[in-house]
Amino acid sequence: MGKMILIKLALTTLVTFAIVTIITFKKGKQKGLNLKRLFTLAASVLMLATLFSCQLMPPQKELLNLKSVETAETLSVLLKDQNNFYRNDLIYQEFALDGAVSLPQADAKTSSRDHFDTNNQVDGILEADIIKTDGHKIYYLLRTENVIKVFLIGVGGLVAEMSELDLGDLYSDSIYLTADYLIVIGYRYQETFHEPNSLIRYWPFFRFYQGVISVYDKNDLSLLYELTTDSNFLDYRLIDDALFIIARKNFQGGELRPTFIEKTDDGKERTSYLDYDDIYYFPELPSSEMTIFLSLDLKTFKKTTTAILSGVNHIYANEDHLYTSYSFYDYDNDERFLGVGRERTQILKFKIDTTEAQLTYLAAGLVNGFLNNQYWMDEDNGYLRLVTTSYNPIKNRL
Repeated sequence: MGKMILIKLALTTLVTFAIVTIITFKKGKQKGLNLKRLFTLAASVLMLATLFSCQLMPPQKELLNLKSVETAETLSVLLKDQNNFYRNDLIYQEFALDGAVSLPQADAKTSSRDHFDTNNQVDGILEADIIKTDGHKIYYLLRTENVIKVFLIGVGGLVAEMSELDLGDLYSDSIYLTADYLIVIGYRYQETFHEPNSLIRYWPFFRFYQGVISVYDKNDLSLLYELTTDSNFLDYRLIDDALFIIARKNFQGGELRPTFIEKTDDGKERTSYLDYDDIYYFPELPSSEMTIFLSLDLKTFKKTTTAILSGVNHIYANEDHLYTSYSFYDYDNDERFLGVGRERTQILKFKIDTTEAQLTYLAAGLVNGFLNNQYWMDEDNGYLRLVTTSYNPIKNRL
């Protein structure tokens, strides 16, 4: 609009100047007029009019922080995300995009993408987390909702929700992702109620936890294998196709032997118990706890189990060995009476066989002090390195 006004003003000025010039020459009133200056003014007005009569083009701008959508799939994702973002259930009505196409799953099979795993203490010894990716899909565990959301990574890193796995009554905070499987490690619990008793004060119920390992096909999310135990899972490591679980036996159910219920993709269930011959203890170090060492071969879903009457606080594993630490107070008779003792830590060492998915007990030892976490253990050239600390008096040891 402003450009058109300027053009009209320039043309009006030019016409007015021409009329005045013609009248001046006709009346012979050339006195005081400088024809050269008049023609210069006329030429300037003419150039101004010509300039504003042309279409004004904005200068070429460089596109910053912008990316081409490049594909119909990317555009579909962008539009869908915006529709979902501004949704209002009172006024919004979801609609389908004509010609919209989901991000192609075939991309995951035709190319490989660099990606990072979640934090692991030792390279190649995988630790579980609530989020995993293979570079093509992201598997995200929503612990408060008992669901796993699967997102597809499209062109340019755009992410779109692809599917959702409802875990039902399985609670979890740990998942693994392999080339073929999505592995969920969690628990179910049952509440057992007691008859009221006025002579004994206790909670009217207790929760009986069942540690569960569920293995799903990572593409269609179908359940392939499930192992239910009567134990609390303490920690776990995944090395190649071998999954190692460290668990604590629950004794609320009355059965002293560890119990395992296996379910396969055909719906069949099989219950088994660990033989007493496979349960071990240390005569010089009695314990009221039972730790279960469970190995699962993901190629065959064959499990190998042993148990030791001892506890576990932390574990460390590399490709060759697995170590556990268990801290306790060591009392002699006088110390027990006075309520003081020495902090001690029991270390157990196991050999790892990833080919057969087995743990073999090798040795045990005691050190003074206690370990604060798994990062206080490390193996270098076959030697176990420990950091311990203790109170009263405070001492740190390496």
